[in-house]
Amino acid sequence: MIALLARVTGSFVATFVTAWVAIALACVAWAIATPLGATPDEPSHVIKAASVARGELIGSPGSDPSRTIVEVPAGIAQAWNWTCHARDLTISAACIPPSENGLDLVEAETSAGLYNPVYYAIVGWPSLFITDTGSAVLAMRTVSALLVSGLLAFAFALVMRMTPRVIGGIAFAAATTPMVFYLGGALSPNGLEIAAALAVAAGLLYICLGNAGHRIAVLIGVAVSGLLLANARGISPLWLAAIGTVVLVVTPRERLASIVRTTAVRATLVVLGISVVAAISWVLATGSLGALGTFAGAGTVSPIEAFLVMLTRVADPGVIGIFGWGETVAPGVVFLIWSTLLAGVLVAAFSVARGRALVGIVVGVGAIVLLPAIVQAASIRTSGYIWQGRYTLALIAAVVVIAAVLVGPRLAELPATVLTRVSLVAAAAVVVGHVAAFANALLRYASPGSTSPGAFLGRGEWSPPGSGLLWLGTLGLGLVLLAVLWLGRSPVTEPEPVER
Repeated sequence: MIALLARVTGSFVATFVTAWVAIALACVAWAIATPLGATPDEPSHVIKAASVARGELIGSPGSDPSRTIVEVPAGIAQAWNWTCHARDLTISAACIPPSENGLDLVEAETSAGLYNPVYYAIVGWPSLFITDTGSAVLAMRTVSALLVSGLLAFAFALVMRMTPRVIGGIAFAAATTPMVFYLGGALSPNGLEIAAALAVAAGLLYICLGNAGHRIAVLIGVAVSGLLLANARGISPLWLAAIGTVVLVVTPRERLASIVRTTAVRATLVVLGISVVAAISWVLATGSLGALGTFAGAGTVSPIEAFLVMLTRVADPGVIGIFGWGETVAPGVVFLIWSTLLAGVLVAAFSVARGRALVGIVVGVGAIVLLPAIVQAASIRTSGYIWQGRYTLALIAAVVVIAAVLVGPRLAELPATVLTRVSLVAAAAVVVGHVAAFANALLRYASPGSTSPGAFLGRGEWSPPGSGLLWLGTLGLGLVLLAVLWLGRSPVTEPEPVER
């Protein structure tokens, strides 16, 4: 079977489609197995999505500048009742009260009202006709999961063409922490932001450094993912600019001049430019970045102090696995696995990179360290400490993949037996880590404080549709399929020629 898949996935399209299926299985498993209200700020995002689907992009002013009032179905308006388990590890998801069903509209308040409506327009449409409130939310999550997994699959397929599989596979695995798949199954633009950043980074690298194969298809992918990235969240245009800067740094000047002369590339740049202008215009028109609410430190902490504090929070655990409303932490082994992967990729890249590649990696890592600190310092007086590790994931994932592509051939000069062993160990660790993170989160909501396997069989205080075991198996199947794509061919298979 592995040999068959290896032959089939030699095609870019086949690799993309198979990876999409594999990643979608993992993201959809998270989407269905996570209780209502157990993803970050989900009530606000659900209400926003349902209102945008009905043509209400903002709504009317709410109880404070960060909130707006919109009209949504009555069951969705009750979304804040779903958070009874939030921040309390002793309460299971069984506390969630039944929601009203139907499509009759009532007023509801959301803190996401001023956010860019692009993501919400894409995912909110199931709420227009699904009368069961819980099913409508799960359907919206599933739409989001399919969108996110498609972008991640696009990035995966390109990385596999640009660098030896052992290097590309490890880098992609490092970039897609359990938090990425969890957010991929959440109703939140954060998941879209991360996936689109990875897709843009891989696509721009392929256009600037790769050969001419699939160029039009890749340019379309870059245009679409760039549009989605720019309009995902208020800060997203900054990530697009940072990724573009790193790619420009690593691209030879003569190569760049040749690429920019082509009509298709110019058209793509126009789309990206319009997307950024539209995103920034929305932020300026709504003042959404200045209406984020008030948190600890607002008005009491200086920008310099906030900047220095943020420099100490680069290695935030939220990059790897802090689920729910910050109370559901992945097992320690999960942090060990991804800390090793992320640090390993970047340390290896710094060790062997030369010239433009080294400068680009330095610029990328510098952006990871400095940009969140600058943004937090700029908003500390009005909003306080608002930054969470997951907000930096888009940039971290993109830089890790870029670094791997730039140094992949040099790292592949290691003995084939060493590369094979490293690849097998890394793949096994990744599957174990994702499963452990998922199982731990499911147990927390099904039977707090319990380690009983009965929770996976529907015998806990709460159980997802089907059973926990069904969705744990779905996640595992997707991860194994993705590992087969990574390992199915020789880990030192020669990639397409790339200008480095």
